[in-house]
Amino acid sequence: ASANLMVGMDLEGGRYFFNAVKEGDSILLACDDENECHLWVMAMYRATGQSHKPTPLVSTAGKNSTISKIQGDADRARKHGMEEFISADPCKFEHASLFKMLQTLTLDYRLNDPYCSLGWFSPGQVFVLDEYCARYGVRGCYRHLCYLNDLLDRAEKNIMIDPTLIHYSFAFCASHVHGNSTEVLEDNTPVPRPDGVGT
Repeated sequence: ASANLMVGMDLEGGRYFFNAVKEGDSILLACDDENECHLWVMAMYRATGQSHKPTPLVSTAGKNSTISKIQGDADRARKHGMEEFISADPCKFEHASLFKMLQTLTLDYRLNDPYCSLGWFSPGQVFVLDEYCARYGVRGCYRHLCYLNDLLDRAEKNIMIDPTLIHYSFAFCASHVHGNSTEVLEDNTPVPRPDGVGT
């Protein structure tokens, strides 16, 4: 509800207001999101064991639920300081360095359980990293070079890393540089230069 309707004056600090009354004392609370406001009211109702269950205010008939949801998401983003990042142009970010940081932090998180992971990512983590690379154009060789660097750094610090994982990343980078086939000219003579050089 509006603060003006509840206490007779405009207040700052929220868009939606509700009050709690106990033994004649009243406290006014505010939220930026209508759904969050209703959730707080319901939580207070459950915690205090009231006999009367509060009901949310009826929205105006012209209010579109999709627009309301988008507005609520925008309010939550603003509240958590993410609005700048959400509205930013993705083309203006240096995605290679952001990916390197994401992958390094993911590996550090995964290595908190060293006997379980040995440096291997979980399927969910692989999905997120794959999606980031596909969406923002991070090259596979760069990804594996960063991964190989991180794995070797951890191995030098006596953290258990599966040698097979190091081999896989090295093999991926090697096949990118040297290629897996030889280039053949029209007269069926092989070209001595590996086909992956310069890619």
